[in-house]
Amino acid sequence: MIARSTAAAVALAVALMIPAAVAAAPASAAQSAPPASAPAVRSPLDVQSDIQQLAESKIYIQQQQLQLQLDTLKVARARAIDRHELLTLYKQSVFDVIITLLVFSITLAGVWMSYRQFEADLRANRDGPSNTFKASAAGVEISSSVIGLMVLVVSLAFFYLYVKEVYPITVIARPPPPAAAPPPAATPKAP
Repeated sequence: MIARSTAAAVALAVALMIPAAVAAAPASAAQSAPPASAPAVRSPLDVQSDIQQLAESKIYIQQQQLQLQLDTLKVARARAIDRHELLTLYKQSVFDVIITLLVFSITLAGVWMSYRQFEADLRANRDGPSNTFKASAAGVEISSSVIGLMVLVVSLAFFYLYVKEVYPITVIARPPPPAAAPPPAATPKAP
């Protein structure tokens, strides 16, 4: 394949350079030149330098195409990252609402249970205070007038810890984009 492309490049170089060499010849040389049927002969060094310039420009074009493909892939990756971040933020906001509703329901249930306990203690205190503590293999049973207060304190402490530690939103900084590749050092001149 290299031999074919080199042969094609030589043929193209010769085809392009012959008319240019004929046009660049001075008028006096045209008068003393052999008849038009004989093409102008170029030196092998000129043909070799033309082939080298064509090869360099082909390599430059390939580098530019590869750079364009790389830039396209970088843009596609950045879009995918942005899409992932948006989806993640959306899911987090949905879960945030769900968790907040659960915390509110747990806190309200604790306040309601403490209210019911205070109400039960008020009824029991009419007959006299009753404090009992039973520990057995089946479990521990506490009955006191301060149970409602303990339930209220625990549920408010749970709510406070949720608001203080779980609920705050912290934004994680996005890493800086990778440094751009430096441009090619030398660009070949067009033939």
